[in-house]
Amino acid sequence: MKKFVFFISIISFLAVNGKSQECFKYFLEKKGTSVEYSNFDKKGNLTSINIRTVIDKKINADNVEVRYRIESKSVESDTTITSEFSAYCSNGVITIDMSDYFAGVDTSAYKDMEIEVTGDNVEFPSNPTAGQQLNDAQMTIVIKNNGTAFMTIESQITNRKVEAVENITTSAGTFETVKLSYDVNVKMGFITTQAKANEWYNEKYGLIKSESYDKKGKLESYTELTNILND
Repeated sequence: MKKFVFFISIISFLAVNGKSQECFKYFLEKKGTSVEYSNFDKKGNLTSINIRTVIDKKINADNVEVRYRIESKSVESDTTITSEFSAYCSNGVITIDMSDYFAGVDTSAYKDMEIEVTGDNVEFPSNPTAGQQLNDAQMTIVIKNNGTAFMTIESQITNRKVEAVENITTSAGTFETVKLSYDVNVKMGFITTQAKANEWYNEKYGLIKSESYDKKGKLESYTELTNILND
């Protein structure tokens, strides 16, 4: 289940077609900006805290690169895991170095392993309206050890749509957001899991809240922006 919850959290980072001249609209991009996310289980218990910081932004003739640092701390451990990854925008399309991002989430499990990610661009509306249908997408993650594949994760992301433009309040404040929903079908080996997800995005701070549900519609976990540390 932990791998699946993690997978839900990275779907929107695979490749985003913003359809906008503002490359990082709905994503953090200002150097020095730092925000805190709190992750909760289905009972509302805090499970971990992530601090995301924009540590660099580079602009050249071909693309824009934004470098992020993530500091993750579980409530079950005093250990803080720190990782970095980059997002790139070229011709209005944002892409993420997924090998970098994936490996940093759990260094004890994925250290020194090769990650291959292929998939479709996930469109994000530049001028969202309630009821707007978005594209479906597929994604495959192959994890290799010494060149040999030992885990393959295949997914289908369907029924993506804009549910509403609405205000969301967390302990970090009240934000005008775009609410997106989608269904996810994930296959890992012989195990297939179905789920639903909701996500709320703000133009300046990016993700404000996300929720993951099982196939019966029961809440499994959720994440909220809980503090803006440096704006």
